[in-house]
Amino acid sequence: MDKRLKFVYVIVHFLALFLAVMNVEAHFQCHIDSECENQIKCVLPRVAKCVRYKCDCVRFDAEQDPWSART
Repeated sequence: MDKRLKFVYVIVHFLALFLAVMNVEAHFQCHIDSECENQIKCVLPRVAKCVRYKCDCVRFDAEQDPWSART
């Protein structure tokens, strides 16, 4: 009985920690591309762009419609 209680206790704490870590906004909000230049750093050939109101690294040579379903 004691081992089961410890197991449940560990699982509850693990799940609480997992849910707390997942509740993080991983993107910076933006309205124009220039807001993203200082917020995130991208490795070439990608550049920081504002896509769907969030900063993201996109390929410099590929012109994409920011509202398209493909990313």
